[in-house]
Amino acid sequence: METIFGIPHAERSQSRVLEELDLPVPMLILDRGLRIRWMSRTAIMQLGIPVERLLGRTLYEFFPASAAERAQHAELFQGLCNSLDLPRVPLRLGRAPTRYFSIHARPIRSADGSIEAILGVGEDVTAQVEVEQTLRESERRLEVALWASKAAYWTIDTVNDHAEMSPQFFEMTAIPADEWCSAPHPWNERMHPADRPRTRRIYEDYIAGTIDFYECEYRLRTPRGWSWLHDRGRIVERDSTGKVLKIAGTSQDAGARKLLELALGEAAERERRRISHDLHDGLGQELTGIQYSLWSIANRLRQRDDPDADGVDQVLSLIRRAIGSTRLIAHGLAGPAVEPGGLTTALARLATEVSATYGIRVACIGDHWGENELSEATVQNLYRIVQEALTNARRHGQATQITVATRRAGRALELSVTDNGLGMPQPLNDTGGIGLKIMAHRAQTVGASFTVENHAAGGTRIVVTCPVAEYR
Repeated sequence: METIFGIPHAERSQSRVLEELDLPVPMLILDRGLRIRWMSRTAIMQLGIPVERLLGRTLYEFFPASAAERAQHAELFQGLCNSLDLPRVPLRLGRAPTRYFSIHARPIRSADGSIEAILGVGEDVTAQVEVEQTLRESERRLEVALWASKAAYWTIDTVNDHAEMSPQFFEMTAIPADEWCSAPHPWNERMHPADRPRTRRIYEDYIAGTIDFYECEYRLRTPRGWSWLHDRGRIVERDSTGKVLKIAGTSQDAGARKLLELALGEAAERERRRISHDLHDGLGQELTGIQYSLWSIANRLRQRDDPDADGVDQVLSLIRRAIGSTRLIAHGLAGPAVEPGGLTTALARLATEVSATYGIRVACIGDHWGENELSEATVQNLYRIVQEALTNARRHGQATQITVATRRAGRALELSVTDNGLGMPQPLNDTGGIGLKIMAHRAQTVGASFTVENHAAGGTRIVVTCPVAEYR
């Protein structure tokens, strides 16, 4: 015995059986003109239209988009196909908001095997369509925003350790998408060796919740050479326990800004040297001339046993002190002379001057490894970092002993400044000191990593790891 939806029937037509069962799903039966002959109560309720306004009207009146399938409808009646799916067909009901239905149609056969009608089983998918439309609109807006900001979008699945990159990333870097996607860890494999530890530390600190925002700059090996990128990201998904599941963010090309920073740094260095020259050869020489004039006046006053000679001697003492301060300032502004092995030599000279001027012990140790491969801008910035670190240790840390050290660290030069002072307030983010920010910015400008920490023996240790020419 034939069945319909698993229910046996005798000689009655299947369409009549369906009408009598009136199953609780949106169903309609269409005759050969695709006119609506019957609708289930569930369908009538979902459409919200009186049944008398539905019966006898064609499917195309309510679903005009389905008219494109007329030929396939005819094939259903001819028995040339067994079913037809009409996904996401818009329903038009006057001024009412558009709704969408997915309809599965198949022929209904009479007892003699001929096709008497078409059964359509529908599903209201309006909510799904609206979500997809909203998503597409959001993606379109994101595309416009990425284009305007010259950025790329990425997501990281932290559970599976997998990243998805937007097409803009491959346009920006010129890295072939298939090469990137086929690598197990494309970021790590292409990231500059000197940038990996710092970038990894920032990433892990963000995952652990010790910092509020993921942001870092690094170099990536591309077909164009080493390219600077600036990344920002946020956690967008966690599980019920708070574990991070997904991070989303953007990458921007930072190459032009890096070049500008280097150019500005070089311009500022030239201006400091000019001021240093003016102080030394201008103000310094004028003070020296005044010193000699007063010395001559003081001698004449002493020859006459004039008591004013003592007053002039006091003024001479002040001028000599001013000349010494002017020379110190001029030398500090001038910075080191860049020559082969010049950084360590300049740092040793700086250590000697600070020791003699302020009465604290400053030692400079290490070798000249890799210095010949450092650019003038890099040497100047490293020197300024040490200069600032010594000032902070003396002025704020009240240190009495400071060690400046250079050593080889792989294919990088590691420069450290360690003192026995009071240490840094914790957490460091709350100190607000501009000196640390300047040092960190200088390190970042030349592609070096920068760390500052309190060490177990007391005091502060600042470490700068700078790549040499092979990787620059």
